[in-house]
Amino acid sequence: MKVSIDTRTLKPGDSYIPIKGQNFDGHNFIEEALKKGAAEILDVDIVDYARSYRKQFDIPIIAITGSSGKTTTKDMLHSVLSTKYNVIKTKENQNNELGVPLTLLGIEANTEIAIVEMGMRGLGEIKFLSSIALPSHAIISNIGYTHLELLGSRRNIARAKSEIFSSFKDTPAKRFAFYPKRTPCISSVRRLAVKNKFDITEIDNSNITQSNQALITSVALHFGLTPQEIEQGLKNYKPSANRQEIITIKDTTLVNDAYNANPDSMIFALQVFSRYQGRKIAILGDMLELGEKSVYFHILLEKHIKNAGIELLFTLGELSKNINPKGIKTTHCNSIEKLVTGVINSLLPGDNILFKASRGIKLEGPFKLIKAFLETK
Repeated sequence: MKVSIDTRTLKPGDSYIPIKGQNFDGHNFIEEALKKGAAEILDVDIVDYARSYRKQFDIPIIAITGSSGKTTTKDMLHSVLSTKYNVIKTKENQNNELGVPLTLLGIEANTEIAIVEMGMRGLGEIKFLSSIALPSHAIISNIGYTHLELLGSRRNIARAKSEIFSSFKDTPAKRFAFYPKRTPCISSVRRLAVKNKFDITEIDNSNITQSNQALITSVALHFGLTPQEIEQGLKNYKPSANRQEIITIKDTTLVNDAYNANPDSMIFALQVFSRYQGRKIAILGDMLELGEKSVYFHILLEKHIKNAGIELLFTLGELSKNINPKGIKTTHCNSIEKLVTGVINSLLPGDNILFKASRGIKLEGPFKLIKAFLETK
């Protein structure tokens, strides 16, 4: 079904659910929804309604969580599985207590698989989202350091992510779990999956740059795809905005991975970037929500920056001032203007530029400005 909770994006024929927020009440926009062509007004609790609606469908529900790479895993898996099945997925990063119900309410009579992304900021949240989706398949992309400031330890992060293996009254009879074999606190992850009788597949992630593809391939084979279908699906994959988005303008390549960052995803991005031929420039911003270890994790990046063959480094943010790799020309910037000007003045033909930072740094701004400069150059 087509459901909207926002009259600004409502399309004719959508069902409108008026929800209450801290600063708004959707009931105040019912008249506007009807004027825009809403098929009906569903004055319901969206969580309860979605939970009940999901139970009408006996199809695989694939839930995905992880410290990083959730959206990329979701998008890649959707691209691959869509070569054989009619698949729906979470839009963008709508992975919270509103986004999960909206995804489930998007299931149609001809939907064969639904992929549901789940995010969290504390213990109990993934369990709550799982109680709505009742997944038949559960995927953990990784256990990293995101939200360390909120959860206190990596063990607690693992516990929170492992809630995706929770059991409920209407849990599907047969369930499947997929997660990397080399996972921190793996005993916590494995324990709940075993306890709740998941059929477990542990993915070889010894090669960090290939681990995501290995995970996607394993799930695709589980669903009966051929190697040819998997290859075609990977070719069809297009990343979401600001996630490993590769743009070549004349002879300059921009790698826009500015949506978010944590130590694991930053290291991964640098390792992938190391494969590029030509001079490499890294524009890195702060990694946020790392608590007392924030400075340590930024300094830790230095060896990975060196190993990636970075020749010029520009940083943005207070924490990133702690990144000072020896032998690499580094410029710490206190404003977007200084950053953009410095990068533009340093450009040479054939350069490769990586953009990576936490969401709060808004590094997509400098990316757009540098991209615009190159397009008009």
